[in-house]
Amino acid sequence: MATPTTYDQIARLIAHYDLEFGMTVKPASPREARPKAKARGISRERVERRTATAAILELFDREEPRRAPVKVPGLGALVRRGYLKQRGDGYIRTAKPFYLDPTRQA
Repeated sequence: MATPTTYDQIARLIAHYDLEFGMTVKPASPREARPKAKARGISRERVERRTATAAILELFDREEPRRAPVKVPGLGALVRRGYLKQRGDGYIRTAKPFYLDPTRQA
């Protein structure tokens, strides 16, 4: 048998195999709807964490190196991301802006 090229030939071929081998062709099912996308923005917990980080960044000056008054976890991450630079035995604040909601940067 030659390769089917038209819709009628393909339909006859499917019907032939369906009768000969007892195969059934399932009708196409409607595509399931995708779940609705989450709203953009950030969660309340993330805003609270970023507010705490902003308070930590306010402890440091742009010119004078300062040490953290208490042991603050996460200073290394702020250095890595460019918000603080280590100078001598303290840290200085860089000019990089820190946004509470990074999705709405000005």
